[in-house]
Amino acid sequence: MTAENQRANIRLASERIANVVPGNEVVITHVNGPQVGLLALQSAAYAEHGGGPVPYPLDVLGAQ
Repeated sequence: MTAENQRANIRLASERIANVVPGNEVVITHVNGPQVGLLALQSAAYAEHGGGPVPYPLDVLGAQ
């Protein structure tokens, strides 16, 4: 996979999505569900054992 190939795939996918929802605003995001879930569990365990006052919120974990 080259960067150019990936850009072409993104362009194609974006065009197809735009055709499905004409006249609407669309937000495409990328999430790291399993990774963020693991970080959330680690954060909660750390907080439970005196490592911090409260676990990190999901928006902070997702930004990592």
